[in-house]
Amino acid sequence: MAGVLAMVFPIVTIIEGQFFSGSNLAPGHNPYLPLDILGVAVRSATVIEEAGRVPAHAAVDVPFVVQFKDETTAASGYTNGQIFGIDRAMLKANGAPVTEGSKTGLGPNSIALSTSILAQSFYIAVWQNKTFMVILGIINFDSATGQKVSDAENKRIK
Repeated sequence: MAGVLAMVFPIVTIIEGQFFSGSNLAPGHNPYLPLDILGVAVRSATVIEEAGRVPAHAAVDVPFVVQFKDETTAASGYTNGQIFGIDRAMLKANGAPVTEGSKTGLGPNSIALSTSILAQSFYIAVWQNKTFMVILGIINFDSATGQKVSDAENKRIK
């Protein structure tokens, strides 16, 4: 009769690396090192959830202001160029009534459009003032409020 020899192998867990590195910081001289160096950089991660209960009627004001090297270049940018795909021709192309020139109250190089799409109102104004070209987009404001906002933005240009 043959003998049976039972061999028991211990289970050993091998971890390559350190889970908690602690003070394993890059060497270097930084006299302005904050006391809590990892407080902002290391935080808990979560899953990004879909937005819920975002009001569709909230007003949004988005101004883009571009400064050119001189007034001639800014005027040329208004009449011949486009910024972010927006120019006079694009605003006129959709068929909605536009207000141009001095009638906008924003100067001779200006155009404003006010329209509604699916129960949301849009006011878009593009104008050139001195060395600046401004594109102002406003969502969910009426055109009178849009005009007041664009006037206030235009007065900030010195």
